[in-house]
Amino acid sequence: MSIMNMPPLTYLQRIPGLNVEACRSCYTDPSVWDSLDPTLLTLCSPDPQAFRPPDEPVNVLQVRLPTNFKAARFDAGDGKIALPVKLKVHDSVFVPLAKWSMLIAGNYRCVQQDGMRSIKDAVHSDIAASRAIYN
Repeated sequence: MSIMNMPPLTYLQRIPGLNVEACRSCYTDPSVWDSLDPTLLTLCSPDPQAFRPPDEPVNVLQVRLPTNFKAARFDAGDGKIALPVKLKVHDSVFVPLAKWSMLIAGNYRCVQQDGMRSIKDAVHSDIAASRAIYN
């Protein structure tokens, strides 16, 4: 189950009609996703506020709001799985992408070729582009 802000290519394969090959250039090394089975991967929305504690190893993740996970159902299997968090499971593969337009309009547009800018500046410097992203 991925809690990345950027949906893994493997998950994108589950979205009907999406040209996943056209998305490969958005990833530093898209080949890392090639061997994963899309039926065994799901995505959670970034709502849970997962973060890496500063004094912990990179593989340790802490979640501030674990009951806010909005996950698409797995595409395979029908048995129950015991998890340490409460999931709101939805049939639609689009539910975990609900915040994606917000991230693209703000967070992802902060990184500029010549430096960083605030989320506010990223959104408000070109309102027409921000509206187009949301639409």
